[in-house]
Amino acid sequence: MKIIPLANTGFLLKSTAEDKTILIDAINTEKVYPFASLPEATLQDMISGNYPFESIDLILFTHHHKDHFNAENTLKVLDAHPESMVFSTIQTYNILINHDRCSSELKKRIFFGEVPLKKTLAFNVNKVSFYATRLMHSGDQYKDVQNYCFSLNLNDEIIFHCGDAHHSIENYQDTGISKLNITIALLDFPYITLSSGRNVIKDYIKPKKIHLMHLPLASEDKFGWIKAVEKAVEKFTYELPEIIV
Repeated sequence: MKIIPLANTGFLLKSTAEDKTILIDAINTEKVYPFASLPEATLQDMISGNYPFESIDLILFTHHHKDHFNAENTLKVLDAHPESMVFSTIQTYNILINHDRCSSELKKRIFFGEVPLKKTLAFNVNKVSFYATRLMHSGDQYKDVQNYCFSLNLNDEIIFHCGDAHHSIENYQDTGISKLNITIALLDFPYITLSSGRNVIKDYIKPKKIHLMHLPLASEDKFGWIKAVEKAVEKFTYELPEIIV
């Protein structure tokens, strides 16, 4: 099992047991301050099928924001990988299928799921099984944004990706997430810097390992978020699982 961070909240998951490769929020090529975007060279590796992108079974997007998703380049990757399919929210779906680059053939490989707020539903797309949980996006200004958290069983590990789900107990209560037996969680950094996020980790996500994401670039970190993460890792190391930054 390989978990390869790409940029911001983008990851490649490669399962040796199931011989599957999944991208989550990985085609985020547009620069959004102060976060990293996918380098052009990595995008070209995806399109060309260079390692580790030789075969891509499923492309997941938690939501349609530009620091997670780019429609034009997603369609380029999908066109270059006829074995691949895309799944996301209906908001992301509509952006993709209405794009000028989206041919009738590509539309056949783009899917969405209708998940009610605070519900967890099972899906199977291109022979990849996963759960999607719809949770509120962080920030009141984004209350109309559909945000899906994804949980995948790969190599006997349950991998959870929160997207931009708000780090509150209220958001996670009665969603079914606590019953998924999550082993590895891909989480935005406020989940460890804020007490509400740490409570969500301990009471609902309950992973054995955390990969932190959505960190700013060091050169653009005017709010000191990286230092806050370093302090939290040091201070709460004994009450949280292993943390990979």
